[in-house]
Amino acid sequence: MARPQKRGLSYFPFDVDFFSDKKIKRLRAKFGNDGVSVYIYILCEIYRNGYYTELDEDLVLDISDELNISENSTTQILNYLLSRSLFNDILAKSVKVLTAASVQRRYQEAKKGNKTDIEVERKFWVLKEEETLSFIKLCPVENKSGINSGFSGINPSLSEINPINKSKVNKSKVNKTKSSSCKCTEDEDEQKQHPVKNCDETYFNRFWNAYPKKEHRLEAFEQWRLLSPDNELLEIIINAVINHTQSEKWNQENGKYIPLAENWLKNKRWEDVLRPVKSSKKSTYDINKIFEYSKNNIPDFED
Repeated sequence: MARPQKRGLSYFPFDVDFFSDKKIKRLRAKFGNDGVSVYIYILCEIYRNGYYTELDEDLVLDISDELNISENSTTQILNYLLSRSLFNDILAKSVKVLTAASVQRRYQEAKKGNKTDIEVERKFWVLKEEETLSFIKLCPVENKSGINSGFSGINPSLSEINPINKSKVNKSKVNKTKSSSCKCTEDEDEQKQHPVKNCDETYFNRFWNAYPKKEHRLEAFEQWRLLSPDNELLEIIINAVINHTQSEKWNQENGKYIPLAENWLKNKRWEDVLRPVKSSKKSTYDINKIFEYSKNNIPDFED
């Protein structure tokens, strides 16, 4: 089986005039360093995944937790980034993803050295045809009618960020259909030569039984099939889940920051570097104080 194409970047170019940009100056003026930190965090998430990242409740929670910024402030900053076109407002409202033309220009520049073509999803690609380099191949998109023109932006309740279950099911069905017609996944001939034992429910159940948040099983299974891990990666994922359940973040506020399994898989969170749970018990014994107490309070017994 051919090695899967790596979509994300290990690092990305950072403009030395970044802080001189008028949009960044206004961002700092309004939100201070928190605004800049959120912007750079999202850029890292985008490039780690490729050329876009999903805009959902998990992203807001992750930003809030990692940067120690309130969820309300994080949401306000996101709204501001969209209003200033630092990210594409139309895609954020219609298909809940974050990307930008500047992001995609840097992405294709970083991928110039690839020996193979890079396939991208047409509905998420915002560069014009004349700007798109020749090795970037756009996957065809079926006709979809799920664009929400009445979207009013992100609000503090996150009700617009968190899509309802029905829309997620529909999205997973679209992804399943697309995988049979687009080269972004393995072609049919290769799938016939290599049965999909890596995607079967037995393998997935091992992951699901270990994962603590039992929500949206169908969507998680669809993401598992897209990932199609081999035996080695399966063990890495299971061990990572076990380590995550012992991490500081997942043990805060009764598991509030545990992401949905589908997002954990999609974002390759098994590669995270974790902070261990801080011990809640500290030793209260001070040998010097005990010795001092015994010296002053325990009487000497004379013969």
